[in-house]
Amino acid sequence: MATEIEGRRRLREIRPDYYVGVRTLVCLKTAAIQDAADLWDTDWPDDMPEDRHAPSVNDVQIIYHPEGVVGLAWLVVSYKSTGITGANPLGLGKATIWVRRRSRFVRRKKDNDGTLVEGFEDDGIHEWRIVQGSNFVPEEHVEFVVSTMCKREDVPHALLNSVVGFINLGAFSHLFIAGEGKIRCTGATERYSMNRYVRLDIQLEYSRTEWRLTTYTQKGVWLQREIPVVDEIGADTDKTRVAMVYHQGMEWNGSVLVATTPEACRFWEPVDMSWIDSLELW
Repeated sequence: MATEIEGRRRLREIRPDYYVGVRTLVCLKTAAIQDAADLWDTDWPDDMPEDRHAPSVNDVQIIYHPEGVVGLAWLVVSYKSTGITGANPLGLGKATIWVRRRSRFVRRKKDNDGTLVEGFEDDGIHEWRIVQGSNFVPEEHVEFVVSTMCKREDVPHALLNSVVGFINLGAFSHLFIAGEGKIRCTGATERYSMNRYVRLDIQLEYSRTEWRLTTYTQKGVWLQREIPVVDEIGADTDKTRVAMVYHQGMEWNGSVLVATTPEACRFWEPVDMSWIDSLELW
């Protein structure tokens, strides 16, 4: 069994209730791997102040033959606070937010229901064109990564899957200020380690204009038509030629042109993300 080396225990409070610490233990070289494994699911051994929570093992480093002593090994055990205080009903810990800005264009030819809003239909003659609004996602974005932790048995798999690819139904007012429909969840990552805790990274994008802006699209049709031929100076001639002509707002029913009306479409659907906004910050 490993024995702690006196004088090598260090614990530092970085910010309220956020600790990092280190201990060094010595053991037989043959027992190092098992002794290290026994340490993984343990907390800092000292009692903590009443309003503080003990940090947990974050890393165990094995150093064989320390300082030239054959047959022994050091276990350098690092500790870090998880932020799990028991206050969150989902078992999630406190959160850290990482922010960066980026720019990009995204052109959507189908809406969130998979319906064509721009481009040709399979028949090759009917074409949809945007007549009001835009199917370009706003150029400038602010990306947020909300990082938190939980125990392996508390990983909210279903909740994470339910928000990826959707926008926020209600406003964010706790983690940061963002109105309804301005936050889109682009992904979620579960990061497992050898201890009993899992880090969750939730990727969010903020748009200054609502992701849920309604766009209107309208069907038109390309048909063969005889059009006048003009000469090199633009004067009319008696000749005509056959060309494909686009008729906006019309469709061909097989015998006559029929008027079409613009149709509303949306590219994102809202879901409840209040459980993300409710996370306590460090």
